[in-house]
Amino acid sequence: MSQRVYLAPSNQTDNLYWGGNTNEAAVCQDIAKRVERDLKANGFEVKTGKHALSLYEKSQEAKRWKAGIYVAIHSNGSKD
Repeated sequence: MSQRVYLAPSNQTDNLYWGGNTNEAAVCQDIAKRVERDLKANGFEVKTGKHALSLYEKSQEAKRWKAGIYVAIHSNGSKD
């Protein structure tokens, strides 16, 4: 069995980015998609938490799935 990686991208749509007309959730979802693709290409099992799930729900889902690695994907958006 390959190593299981759970990706938990931010769901903070209200954390806006300065000058980019986007937010933390959108950027982190994009990062998660790219990381998932690359990990799978290198033999990892990957599950990405859905946007609607809270941080707690994502951590519980990863635990139930028996992930060996949990990766929280966050950034610091700023409108100032």
